[in-house]
Amino acid sequence: MSIKLKIGWTDNNAIIEGVRIYKSSSLFDVNTLPAVHAEITDGSLFYEDFDVTDGQIYFYMLSCFIGEQEVFTECYEVDTNSSTGYWIVAISHYGTATHADKVSTNTTHVDWLSNFGKTIDFGAFTRNYQGSPPATTTTQRTAVINKTINLNPKGLRFNVQNAITQYVNQKTNCDLFFEDALGNILAVIELRSPANYTNAVRYGASIETLISATTTGTNPRFVGELQVHNNKIKFISENPAHGVDDFEFFVDLSTVAQIRVANLWAETRMWASVDGTQAYFTMKCLGRI
Repeated sequence: MSIKLKIGWTDNNAIIEGVRIYKSSSLFDVNTLPAVHAEITDGSLFYEDFDVTDGQIYFYMLSCFIGEQEVFTECYEVDTNSSTGYWIVAISHYGTATHADKVSTNTTHVDWLSNFGKTIDFGAFTRNYQGSPPATTTTQRTAVINKTINLNPKGLRFNVQNAITQYVNQKTNCDLFFEDALGNILAVIELRSPANYTNAVRYGASIETLISATTTGTNPRFVGELQVHNNKIKFISENPAHGVDDFEFFVDLSTVAQIRVANLWAETRMWASVDGTQAYFTMKCLGRI
């Protein structure tokens, strides 16, 4: 997908003829300059580059010139990956544990730009929160979300976190369908957290062929890094002593174009705890593998 990249600068020179922009897909210096990509002579302090592909890395160097004299900046690396941040958040919670960093609408939070700035328009987010706990028998569930994220996940790595903090009916649920542009299913990951700190994960090339991931220790959690390769999906556990074990399954993902998120929700039953309770599942894009 083509995108626009805007480059800006300040000009403190008394007089110059213009600014030159050098661009390459690999690192360079003043001794290995590529051809001039653009030359600005109208006094502008920015340049919009439309010859940019989303997800690619580019290197830029600027110079100001007058006659045969030319002074260069350093070479800047620009990663155009527009998909880092939370793709999925389902959280049900109450009490002092507000999880303000995981709230997509909390635009004043110090981490909002890195967590949601690039994903707010396409992410799958659902939340239910109460500050004061009602009776312990009261159960609150988020809205159920079904949404297709029309971004290619191939070549990306994600941090997945599934947290359940009490024994009394904390639950999460999510189905991930990796699909081509026509909606054909290429791979599936199914998350079920029925209660009692337990995470159950199944995976496979289709719903009919799902197999269960193994777990280690008591109260296993689904926490770690999920990688989407061209030919496989791989999970690396963050807590091998008490978690869903590492797994990988090989499947042709050369045509993957989107992730369909289905049956996404989180549920909490109130409990007499100082910090409250919470149940959540998050999937955050960290960048390239």
